[in-house]
Amino acid sequence: MCGRFANPLTAEELETRLHAKANALYARGWKPTWNAAPSQHHPVLILSGGERRLGLMRWGWKPAFLAGRDLVNARGEEAHGKRTFAEAFLRRRCLVPASAFYEWQEQPEGGANKPFAIARVDREPFTIAGLWCWLDAPEGQEREPAFLLLTVPANATIAPVHHRQACIIAPADRDRWLDPTTPIAAVRALVVACPDAELEAWPVSKAVNAPKNDGPELLALAIQGQPR
Repeated sequence: MCGRFANPLTAEELETRLHAKANALYARGWKPTWNAAPSQHHPVLILSGGERRLGLMRWGWKPAFLAGRDLVNARGEEAHGKRTFAEAFLRRRCLVPASAFYEWQEQPEGGANKPFAIARVDREPFTIAGLWCWLDAPEGQEREPAFLLLTVPANATIAPVHHRQACIIAPADRDRWLDPTTPIAAVRALVVACPDAELEAWPVSKAVNAPKNDGPELLALAIQGQPR
Protein backbone atom coordinates (compact mmCIF):
# COMPACT_ATOMS: atom_id res chain seq x y z
CA MET A 1 0.00 0.00 0.00
CA CYS A 2 1.24 3.48 -0.90
CA GLY A 3 -0.33 5.63 1.80
CA ARG A 4 1.89 8.71 1.82
CA PHE A 5 4.09 10.58 -0.63
CA ALA A 6 6.09 13.79 -0.93
CA ASN A 7 5.49 16.49 -3.52
CA PRO A 8 7.69 19.47 -2.60
CA LEU A 9 7.32 21.19 -5.99
CA THR A 10 5.62 24.56 -6.34
CA ALA A 11 2.84 25.17 -8.86
CA GLU A 12 5.33 26.95 -11.13
CA GLU A 13 7.79 24.05 -10.94
CA LEU A 14 5.07 21.51 -11.67
CA GLU A 15 3.85 23.56 -14.61
CA THR A 16 7.36 23.77 -16.08
CA ARG A 17 8.41 20.17 -15.47
CA LEU A 18 5.17 18.59 -16.64
CA HIS A 19 4.49 21.00 -19.53
CA ALA A 20 1.00 21.54 -18.20
CA LYS A 21 -1.35 24.39 -17.42
CA ALA A 22 -1.66 24.84 -13.66
CA ASN A 23 -4.23 27.63 -13.33
CA ALA A 24 -6.20 25.64 -10.75
CA LEU A 25 -3.15 25.24 -8.50
CA TYR A 26 -2.51 28.98 -8.46
CA ALA A 27 -6.19 29.74 -7.89
CA ARG A 28 -6.46 27.38 -4.93
CA GLY A 29 -3.12 28.26 -3.35
CA TRP A 30 -1.34 24.92 -3.66
CA LYS A 31 1.53 24.54 -1.18
CA PRO A 32 4.29 21.90 -1.46
CA THR A 33 4.17 18.98 0.96
CA TRP A 34 6.53 16.30 2.23
CA ASN A 35 3.74 14.25 3.79
CA ALA A 36 0.78 13.99 1.43
CA ALA A 37 -1.97 11.97 3.11
CA PRO A 38 -5.37 10.54 2.12
CA SER A 39 -8.41 12.85 2.27
CA GLN A 40 -6.19 15.84 1.45
CA HIS A 41 -6.20 17.60 -1.93
CA HIS A 42 -3.14 17.22 -4.18
CA PRO A 43 -2.06 18.14 -7.72
CA VAL A 44 -3.11 15.65 -10.38
CA LEU A 45 -2.24 15.69 -14.08
CA ILE A 46 -4.91 14.83 -16.66
CA LEU A 47 -5.36 15.25 -20.40
CA SER A 48 -8.25 17.61 -21.19
CA GLY A 49 -9.08 18.79 -24.68
CA GLY A 50 -5.76 17.44 -25.88
CA GLU A 51 -3.81 19.52 -23.34
CA ARG A 52 -2.09 18.56 -20.11
CA ARG A 53 -3.78 20.19 -17.13
CA LEU A 54 -2.95 20.19 -13.43
CA GLY A 55 -5.75 20.42 -10.90
CA LEU A 56 -6.35 19.61 -7.26
CA MET A 57 -8.20 16.41 -6.42
CA ARG A 58 -9.09 14.71 -3.19
CA TRP A 59 -6.98 11.63 -2.44
CA GLY A 60 -9.38 8.77 -1.85
CA TRP A 61 -12.40 7.36 -3.60
CA LYS A 62 -15.46 6.78 -1.42
CA PRO A 63 -17.21 3.67 -2.79
CA ALA A 64 -20.44 2.67 -1.06
CA PHE A 65 -19.16 -0.81 -0.22
CA LEU A 66 -16.44 0.62 2.05
CA ALA A 67 -18.97 2.29 4.36
CA GLY A 68 -17.24 5.59 4.94
CA ARG A 69 -13.64 4.47 4.45
CA ASP A 70 -11.48 5.86 1.66
CA LEU A 71 -10.03 3.77 -1.14
CA VAL A 72 -6.57 5.22 -1.76
CA ASN A 73 -4.83 2.43 -3.75
CA ALA A 74 -5.72 -0.18 -6.32
CA ARG A 75 -3.68 -3.08 -7.66
CA GLY A 76 -2.62 -1.83 -11.06
CA GLU A 77 -2.27 -5.24 -12.66
CA GLU A 78 -5.89 -6.08 -11.75
CA ALA A 79 -7.67 -2.73 -12.12
CA HIS A 80 -8.73 -3.19 -15.76
CA GLY A 81 -10.78 -6.25 -14.82
CA LYS A 82 -12.37 -5.01 -11.59
CA ARG A 83 -15.87 -3.53 -11.77
CA THR A 84 -14.95 -0.74 -9.36
CA PHE A 85 -12.04 0.47 -11.49
CA ALA A 86 -12.62 -0.76 -15.06
CA GLU A 87 -14.30 2.36 -16.45
CA ALA A 88 -11.73 4.71 -14.91
CA PHE A 89 -8.89 2.50 -16.15
CA LEU A 90 -10.33 2.85 -19.64
CA ARG A 91 -11.29 6.55 -19.62
CA ARG A 92 -10.04 8.44 -16.53
CA ARG A 93 -6.36 7.79 -16.01
CA CYS A 94 -4.23 10.41 -14.30
CA LEU A 95 -0.72 11.03 -13.02
CA VAL A 96 0.23 12.21 -9.54
CA PRO A 97 3.51 14.15 -9.24
CA ALA A 98 5.86 13.10 -6.44
CA SER A 99 9.50 13.23 -5.40
CA ALA A 100 9.27 10.29 -2.99
CA PHE A 101 6.75 7.90 -1.50
CA TYR A 102 6.69 6.13 1.85
CA GLU A 103 6.24 2.49 2.75
CA TRP A 104 6.19 0.83 6.17
CA GLN A 105 8.29 -2.29 6.72
CA GLU A 106 6.72 -4.93 8.95
CA GLN A 107 8.79 -5.76 12.02
CA PRO A 108 9.09 -9.16 13.74
CA GLU A 109 7.30 -10.07 16.95
CA GLY A 110 4.68 -7.35 16.66
CA GLY A 111 7.08 -4.41 16.64
CA ALA A 112 5.93 -1.08 15.21
CA ASN A 113 6.28 -0.92 11.44
CA LYS A 114 9.32 1.07 10.31
CA PRO A 115 8.80 3.91 7.78
CA PHE A 116 11.00 4.12 4.69
CA ALA A 117 11.25 6.80 2.03
CA ILE A 118 11.61 5.66 -1.58
CA ALA A 119 12.86 7.94 -4.34
CA ARG A 120 14.73 7.90 -7.60
CA VAL A 121 18.47 7.46 -7.24
CA ASP A 122 19.00 10.73 -9.13
CA ARG A 123 16.34 12.45 -6.94
CA GLU A 124 14.40 13.59 -9.97
CA PRO A 125 10.64 13.99 -9.44
CA PHE A 126 8.41 11.36 -11.02
CA THR A 127 4.75 10.65 -11.71
CA ILE A 128 2.64 7.88 -10.17
CA ALA A 129 -0.11 6.21 -12.17
CA GLY A 130 -3.59 6.92 -10.86
CA LEU A 131 -7.28 6.75 -11.65
CA TRP A 132 -9.85 9.42 -10.90
CA CYS A 133 -13.61 9.60 -10.48
CA TRP A 134 -16.36 12.01 -9.50
CA LEU A 135 -17.54 11.64 -5.92
CA ASP A 136 -21.27 11.64 -5.27
CA ALA A 137 -22.60 14.86 -3.77
CA PRO A 138 -25.88 15.89 -2.12
CA GLU A 139 -28.43 17.41 -4.47
CA GLY A 140 -27.57 21.02 -5.25
CA GLN A 141 -23.88 20.65 -4.45
CA GLU A 142 -21.02 20.32 -6.92
CA ARG A 143 -19.39 16.95 -7.35
CA GLU A 144 -15.73 16.68 -6.40
CA PRO A 145 -13.02 14.78 -8.31
CA ALA A 146 -11.00 12.21 -6.38
CA PHE A 147 -7.99 10.06 -7.26
CA LEU A 148 -6.32 6.89 -6.11
CA LEU A 149 -2.84 5.52 -6.78
CA LEU A 150 -2.03 2.31 -8.60
CA THR A 151 0.46 -0.11 -7.09
CA VAL A 152 2.38 -3.03 -8.58
CA PRO A 153 4.44 -5.89 -7.16
CA ALA A 154 7.66 -4.44 -5.76
CA ASN A 155 10.92 -4.66 -7.68
CA ALA A 156 14.01 -6.21 -6.11
CA THR A 157 15.10 -2.91 -4.54
CA ILE A 158 11.81 -2.27 -2.74
CA ALA A 159 10.80 -5.85 -1.91
CA PRO A 160 12.84 -5.99 1.34
CA VAL A 161 10.75 -3.03 2.57
CA HIS A 162 7.29 -3.86 1.19
CA HIS A 163 5.76 -6.31 -1.27
CA ARG A 164 4.01 -3.51 -3.23
CA GLN A 165 5.20 -0.19 -4.65
CA ALA A 166 3.80 2.80 -6.49
CA CYS A 167 3.46 2.35 -10.26
CA ILE A 168 5.76 4.99 -11.76
CA ILE A 169 5.13 6.13 -15.34
CA ALA A 170 8.25 7.24 -17.23
CA PRO A 171 8.26 10.71 -18.87
CA ALA A 172 8.20 9.21 -22.37
CA ASP A 173 5.04 7.24 -21.51
CA ARG A 174 3.02 9.98 -19.82
CA ASP A 175 0.92 11.04 -22.80
CA ARG A 176 0.25 7.41 -23.70
CA TRP A 177 -0.98 6.79 -20.15
CA LEU A 178 -3.18 9.89 -20.03
CA ASP A 179 -4.71 9.57 -23.51
CA PRO A 180 -8.08 7.74 -23.31
CA THR A 181 -7.67 6.61 -26.94
CA THR A 182 -4.56 4.54 -26.16
CA PRO A 183 -5.33 0.84 -26.78
CA ILE A 184 -5.98 -0.96 -23.51
CA ALA A 185 -3.20 -3.47 -24.19
CA ALA A 186 -0.70 -0.62 -24.48
CA VAL A 187 -1.99 0.91 -21.25
CA ARG A 188 -1.71 -2.37 -19.37
CA ALA A 189 1.87 -2.76 -20.60
CA LEU A 190 2.79 0.39 -18.63
CA VAL A 191 1.58 -1.05 -15.33
CA VAL A 192 4.86 -2.58 -14.20
CA ALA A 193 7.52 -1.88 -11.60
CA CYS A 194 10.32 0.42 -12.72
CA PRO A 195 13.84 -1.05 -13.12
CA ASP A 196 15.54 -2.07 -9.87
CA ALA A 197 18.42 0.38 -10.30
CA GLU A 198 16.19 3.47 -10.61
CA LEU A 199 14.98 3.57 -7.00
CA GLU A 200 16.47 3.47 -3.54
CA ALA A 201 14.91 3.19 -0.09
CA TRP A 202 16.10 4.43 3.30
CA PRO A 203 14.65 4.50 6.83
CA VAL A 204 13.12 7.76 8.01
CA SER A 205 11.74 9.15 11.25
CA LYS A 206 8.43 7.86 12.59
CA ALA A 207 7.36 11.52 12.53
CA VAL A 208 6.02 10.77 9.05
CA ASN A 209 3.36 8.59 10.69
CA ALA A 210 1.39 11.72 11.65
CA PRO A 211 -0.03 13.74 8.73
CA LYS A 212 0.27 16.94 10.78
CA ASN A 213 4.06 16.67 10.50
CA ASP A 214 5.35 18.19 7.29
CA GLY A 215 8.71 19.45 6.07
CA PRO A 216 11.89 18.33 4.27
CA GLU A 217 13.25 16.80 7.49
CA LEU A 218 10.82 13.91 7.00
CA LEU A 219 13.03 12.63 4.17
CA ALA A 220 16.20 12.66 6.26
CA LEU A 221 17.94 9.34 6.89
CA ALA A 222 17.14 7.90 10.31
CA ILE A 223 20.42 6.60 11.76
CA GLN A 224 20.20 3.49 13.92
CA GLY A 225 20.65 4.28 17.60
CA GLN A 226 19.44 7.87 17.33
CA PRO A 227 15.99 8.92 18.60
CA ARG A 228 13.34 8.51 15.94
